[in-house]
Amino acid sequence: MNSYRPLQCCGTVSITLTDEEKAHIQSCRVQAGPEDTSAENKGLKFAQRFACSSHCLGQKKNLVDSEGYVKLEDFKSAYLARYNDSSLKDVTEKSIDECVPLANQKATEVGIVEVDGRSCNGAFGFAVMCVGTKTEMNCPEEKQVKSTACEDKRKRLKEWADRMKQNA
Repeated sequence: MNSYRPLQCCGTVSITLTDEEKAHIQSCRVQAGPEDTSAENKGLKFAQRFACSSHCLGQKKNLVDSEGYVKLEDFKSAYLARYNDSSLKDVTEKSIDECVPLANQKATEVGIVEVDGRSCNGAFGFAVMCVGTKTEMNCPEEKQVKSTACEDKRKRLKEWADRMKQNA
């Protein structure tokens, strides 16, 4: 997969990845092991690869502690220092403050994933996904990208959030 960024529907590109970061992503994907798309392993293998690749990225950026949990202030500083849409900084900072504790809690609930002798923690990946989702969901009307794909994405995010509230 060559895509490093999901469809963005709020403002302009928030963070542009450097060549070094793209290399880190590729290296961590390889380190996480080969993709297994067989029906019986798809969910399990995806969860393992997700935990290991995100743990690897968090370590390379020094944004996780020795157990793989996200360090809030370091994550926030790194994320916001490179954010290039200042009009969304407040929304993003609020999302970070909410998401990092939730991501660490989710990672604790899921537990450490053991893969090929490595212990992997998915907290960093959960935090990044959560920040992106919350930023999209709380995007000011004037910053929303108007397209069919983005309208569909916002609808799916809202449905997902509504299900999460019902299950809480």
